[in-house]
Amino acid sequence: MKKKCKIVPVILGQDLGAYSVAKAFYEAYGVKSYAFGRYRCGISDFSRIIKIEFCSGYERCDLLLPELISFAAKNAGKVLVLIPASDSYVEFAAKNREILSRYYKFLIPSDEHIKKLTDKATFYRELARVGIDFPEFTELCEGDNYLKKLTRFEYPAVLKPSKSAEYWRHPFPDMRKIYYPSDKDEAGSIVAALRYYGYREGIILQRLIENAEIYVYTALFDKNAKCDFGVFGKVVLEEKGKTSWGNHSAIISKERCDFTNKLDKLLENLGYVGFANFDILKSGDKFYVLELNARQGRSCDYIRSSGVNIAKRLLHVLGLCDEEGVPSYRETLWHYPPLKTALKYMSPRDREDALRLREKKKSDSAIFYKKDLLFNLSRTSYAVFHSARVRRKFKKDYSWDGK
Repeated sequence: MKKKCKIVPVILGQDLGAYSVAKAFYEAYGVKSYAFGRYRCGISDFSRIIKIEFCSGYERCDLLLPELISFAAKNAGKVLVLIPASDSYVEFAAKNREILSRYYKFLIPSDEHIKKLTDKATFYRELARVGIDFPEFTELCEGDNYLKKLTRFEYPAVLKPSKSAEYWRHPFPDMRKIYYPSDKDEAGSIVAALRYYGYREGIILQRLIENAEIYVYTALFDKNAKCDFGVFGKVVLEEKGKTSWGNHSAIISKERCDFTNKLDKLLENLGYVGFANFDILKSGDKFYVLELNARQGRSCDYIRSSGVNIAKRLLHVLGLCDEEGVPSYRETLWHYPPLKTALKYMSPRDREDALRLREKKKSDSAIFYKKDLLFNLSRTSYAVFHSARVRRKFKKDYSWDGK
């Protein structure tokens, strides 16, 4: 960090992704982050590295924006770095870019890139233009006659909203992150439910690639749209809860490859700036891109575990610190549930790799962060309680076939 430069990280969100960003700032600079969010999230409670600014109405621009301006006034003379940690907060920051830039330093994609690349249908068309593979799909738009489109794929298939941020603004009973209809009638019922509860954007019906390996790639693009860093990882465990299906729960970091270079080139050619988080499948020797999140992912702590500190890299590209050179990389196992739980639900092949890394002491917990637990009985008690709850959740969810 540059001399006489008091950095204050301000994170929009309070979930695991927000806490992971706070860990990176604390580890790099020993500074506490401030998190604004619309609901309490235990993962950020009782912490000495992150301070909560909570308001149930923070999804509304007219409430959150004045709060952020007021916070900036109270911290005049300090350098405030704004980091959105969810899709809705990225959209909020983009819409209020001009006002926020008077008080905060941040690096987020343009409105055009957010609209084009986080809408799955338009994103897939962009991938097709440059020859990057994705699972075959059809888009169901409001007013469509779905009968023909619903018979396009064999079942079970994948069904999901094209615009995730908009989808979560319309909650309803038994809402899920992703659906796996077993036939066209079930698919039609799901589409009808989404429409009934107010979701009006596109819906993706997609071919299911069974028994595929899951990967994640997270990169940061500077003000000149050049890739500053990218960390590739194999997802060796996912959550299977109804609203958390597909959340990454254990990741083994991997070497970059030709495919990640293609993703870098795609965004560099588009002039993209900020964080980009890709969800990827691999079947045989072929990679398929599922989606792009215009932010660091919920599981972004795997990046820090692999030896790349996203706080340092972000401040570097913002010109706020003198961090230079290519970030170092190491193979590690990052896990959200307790390690024994993670190992239990992995595939035998992935478990073998995970055990190898554990024996080499190259594993890292998302929850048990020593610098936040030391002499902090409340946080330690929470971490133990939360881990027990996660263990029970995995036992329940992995006994339920959500497909």
